[in-house]
Amino acid sequence: MAHFPRNTRLCGPASHWNPVSRAELPSSHLQEAPGRPDIETLTEAKRILGVAQLFSGARGEGKTSCQEALALAEKSAIPRLVSRALLCYAEALLENGGAVKALQAARSAQERFVRAGQKESEARAWLIAARAARFSRDLPASREFAGKAAQSLAALQQTWNPEDRKTYDSRPDVRHWRSQIERTLAGQ
Repeated sequence: MAHFPRNTRLCGPASHWNPVSRAELPSSHLQEAPGRPDIETLTEAKRILGVAQLFSGARGEGKTSCQEALALAEKSAIPRLVSRALLCYAEALLENGGAVKALQAARSAQERFVRAGQKESEARAWLIAARAARFSRDLPASREFAGKAAQSLAALQQTWNPEDRKTYDSRPDVRHWRSQIERTLAGQ
């Protein structure tokens, strides 16, 4: 596994959707890492770099990085890597104006997350699908998908105690997702 420099900020599952001010994953350090990084490390680094680029204004580069991450994930044949990379690629497509392909990728990712029982990721995929449908001016589908995103989040939280739900709901990324869901359901 590659060793990242101390100043490298990798975002984990709970925070990887937060917008960042600039991409801070020096991919050149992967080449300098002791030994050769494995495909899982390269895939995750490329995926995280792509998301960071998307939300720092380098949308084209972000799409390319997400597409490269998806290719690496597919080469690895590790289902969870493929699912996560596909979800990021769907968002990259959407952020670059490719709503139709984004919808297809998001739905494919959503189906994978259902099979894996990953409710949060399923909800995120539904939300990207809802945004893609809205961008394509298919408001009924957008509302339907937003409703499914809300249902997935509710199902996730049903097994939690009130304190865990409160902590989860206070996360900035979750608040942002809920806001997007509510706006979509309201037809905004």
